[in-house]
Amino acid sequence: MEVTMMAKSRTFRSERQRNVELQEIRIFLSAILLIPCLLCSCGRTVKDLVHNPDFALQNHPKRTLNVMIVTEEEPDTRELTQWLETCGRTIDEQVGITLKPAQFVQVKNLPSVNDISGRLTALHSAGEGRNDWDIMINPAGYGTLDIALGLMNLFLPVPMYQGYIDDTYRKIIVLKSRDCRTFVHEFFHAFILSHNHSNGIMAGMTFQLLPFTPPLNNTLYLNEKDRDEVLKNKWRDFRTKSQLSLETQRDLIRKE
Repeated sequence: MEVTMMAKSRTFRSERQRNVELQEIRIFLSAILLIPCLLCSCGRTVKDLVHNPDFALQNHPKRTLNVMIVTEEEPDTRELTQWLETCGRTIDEQVGITLKPAQFVQVKNLPSVNDISGRLTALHSAGEGRNDWDIMINPAGYGTLDIALGLMNLFLPVPMYQGYIDDTYRKIIVLKSRDCRTFVHEFFHAFILSHNHSNGIMAGMTFQLLPFTPPLNNTLYLNEKDRDEVLKNKWRDFRTKSQLSLETQRDLIRKE
C-alpha cells in the first residue's frame, strides 16, 4: 500500500514537473518571437502603401544610379546583376531609384573586411579615375573574425555587423551578407543623413536564431519619415562629401 502511494505521488510530481517545463518552454518561445519586435523593427512602414497611386506618383521623376561592383575574385557578372536587380526592386517601389550595374571591377588583396577604414580607403582609391559610377558595392563576405564570433554566438550573444557604408561620401558600401535586407539598409544610409537608425528597414539591430542565417525581423521597408528624407535627398551629388553631424561620422575614408 505504501509503495503504491509513493508511486502515485512520484507520478503526480512528475506530471506537474512536466507541465512546469512545458510552460517554461512556451514562455521562452514567446519571448524569442517577441525579441525582434521589441529590439528594433516594430513600427509602421510604407509596405502597405507602395501600390497606392498617390504614393507611386511621389516616386517620380525616377533616378537611375550607376553602380560599380567591386570583388576580390573574378566577378560573376550574371549572378551579381541578378542579385542587384532582386534587391533593387524594393528600393524602386519605395522611392523611385533604380540601380544599373555599370561596372564590374576586380581588386585583389583588399584589407580585411573588418578593417573598416582601411577597406573603405582602398575601395575609394580603386574608384578614383573611373567615371560613370555613383554608388560602389563590395560584396565582401565574412572574415575570419566573423566566423569566430559566429561560433561564440552559439553560446553567448555577441553583436555582429553585416555591412557598412563610408561616412565621408556615403557612397561606398561593403557587405558581408548578400541578404537583401542588409543591402537595402546600407543603401538607404546613402540618403538618410540626419540620423543613423530608427525602425523598419533602418533598425539598428536584427535578430538571428543562428549565426549567418537571415534575420527574423527582416522587413525591407522604410518608415514614412525616413522615406521622406530619402526623397528629399534623392538627387544628391555623390561627388561631394556628405554633410553629417559629428555624432554620425564613424567610418571615414582615410586621407591619402
